[in-house]
Amino acid sequence: MSTPKFKYELQELENIIVIDLATFVEDESRVDDWLIDDFKDALRRKVEKVKMNMQHSIIYYKDDERETYIQEHQQAIIRLTVYLNTYGVPNPAPPSINNSGIELLSHYLLVALEDLLSYVETRYAKYFDPDTWLPQNYLSLTAAGLHTELDNLHLSLLAIGVEREFANIILQPFWKFAVTQSMSTGTTYSQTSYLKHLKLELEKVIKAGATGNVSKTLHTLLNGLNFNSPEYFTYCTKFIQQELKKVDDNDSDQLYVLSRFYKYLHQVPVQLGAALDTSRPALFGLLADWLRAELEYIEMNNLGPITVPSVQGVTAGFKILMAMTITQLSYFIHVLFQTGAILNKNKSMVTRFAAVIFQPTTQESMAGSNVRKKLYEKNDSVRQAVRAILVKCIAYIDADTGESGGC
Repeated sequence: MSTPKFKYELQELENIIVIDLATFVEDESRVDDWLIDDFKDALRRKVEKVKMNMQHSIIYYKDDERETYIQEHQQAIIRLTVYLNTYGVPNPAPPSINNSGIELLSHYLLVALEDLLSYVETRYAKYFDPDTWLPQNYLSLTAAGLHTELDNLHLSLLAIGVEREFANIILQPFWKFAVTQSMSTGTTYSQTSYLKHLKLELEKVIKAGATGNVSKTLHTLLNGLNFNSPEYFTYCTKFIQQELKKVDDNDSDQLYVLSRFYKYLHQVPVQLGAALDTSRPALFGLLADWLRAELEYIEMNNLGPITVPSVQGVTAGFKILMAMTITQLSYFIHVLFQTGAILNKNKSMVTRFAAVIFQPTTQESMAGSNVRKKLYEKNDSVRQAVRAILVKCIAYIDADTGESGGC
C-alpha cells in the first residue's frame, strides 16, 4: 500500500520563518511601530487559515492516515518553534517596541505557533501524540517562558493569602523544570503541557483574588490535575493530621473529620490522563488509601479486643510462627485481600485477628494497630520477599503434582 502524500498546511508560515526572517536579518531592518498591528493581523489570518485547511483536509483521509497527518503537523510546528532559535531565543514575554525588529517578529510568531499547537492538541486529541520527544531547543524555550514569570506567580499566590509552604510546593515543579529543563521521568510534550495548563489555572485563581476559600480552591485544582508530587501528598496528610489534633480527645469527631475529607476527595473530578509525574501512583489513590487506613484505625480502637476461643489441646496464647517480618506478613494479607483469597470485607477485623494468631520472625509489636499501619507500607524489597515465598509455594505444588502423577 502506498503512503499517502499529505498536504502541508504550514508552508506559508514556514516561508515567513525560514525565508522572510532571514532576509530581514540580512537587511538589518527594523520594524516601525505602526507596522506591528498589521503584522499581527496578517499572522492571525494565516493561523486561522491553517486551522480551516486542516479541518477540510482531514476529511479525505482514513482514520490511520489522519493520525499520521496530525502527528506530522504536530512535529512540524515544534520544528518551526525550534527554528526561531536561529534568530536568537524569542522573548517569551511581549517585547517592547525598543527591541530590535527580529525580537518582535519572533515573539509574535512564537505566540502563533503555540496557538496552533494547542489547537491541534485540543481539536485532534485522538490523533495527537502526547509522548512525542521534544528537542532541547524547544525545552529551553519553554523553560525560559516559565522562568520569567515564576517570581510574579509566587508573589501573587502569597498576596491572595496562600501559605508560603503551600505556594512553594505548588511552584516546585516549575522551578525544577526552569533550571533542569526536564521532568523527573523525561521530556515529552504532555509533561511540558501539564505545567503550562497548571500555570494558566493558577493565574485564573489569582485573578479571582482572595475571594472565598482560596486554599480549598487550590486543593480542588491540584487534586483534579493529579498533582502527585511526594511533597504535596505529605502536605495534605500533615494538614489533615492538624485538623484531627483539634478534636484529639473525641473519636467520633475524628471519624467525622476523616469522613469529610474522604467524601471531598471522591467529589473532585480528576482530569483523565492528567499527572504531574507519570511514574508515581495517582494522588487520588494515595490519599484514599491513607484516609481509609486512618478511618479503620479509629474504628478498630472503638471495638473491644478479639477473643479467641480456647481449643482443646492448644496451649493458651499459642501463636503460629511466620517466617516473615510484620511488614511482609501485612503485605501478604493485603495480597490475599486483593486476589480474593480472603473474602472478609472488614480489613480492620482481619488485621486485628491476624495480630492474635500470628507471630512474625522479628520482635516487632503485633498489635492490631501496627499490622493495620504496615498494611499500607509497601516497597519493592517487601514485594520481592513475599513473592519469593509464594514462588517457593508454587514450586512445591508443582513438584508435588509431578510426584503424584498429576492426580
